[in-house]
Amino acid sequence: MASSTKVKKPVLSLIYYDKIPVYFRPGSTDEQVLKEVIDRKSYRRGGISFEVEQGEHWLDLGANIGAFAVYCLLRGATADCYEPDPECFRILTLNASSCKCVKSAVTHHQRTRLELYKSASPGKFYRGTVLQGVKS
Repeated sequence: MASSTKVKKPVLSLIYYDKIPVYFRPGSTDEQVLKEVIDRKSYRRGGISFEVEQGEHWLDLGANIGAFAVYCLLRGATADCYEPDPECFRILTLNASSCKCVKSAVTHHQRTRLELYKSASPGKFYRGTVLQGVKS
């Protein structure tokens, strides 16, 4: 009889932005991306009149755990989120449950299946790539 081993899901922490619950993996790049996007508002560019406005609908390619989607929700906007990494996608669906979430990469490649290359460093979930040999 073959033995089955369950993959242990990482422990998630929960914080609230306004009244929006946001899950993340403590001690990982998840914390950094939340601080960068939501706390420091890295997508806000007042000098060039770039801001997420109420009622807008955004496209988030490589949505990670949904920091930008949460930022959109906080601003009264929404987003369609695309994320290929299974664990990031699971957290994305928790954080952006009112947004459209699609478990897929968006790329120019014609093939329907591609390998996703991720960082080998523990706790680094910030970037991935479909290009072999490119550091993520």
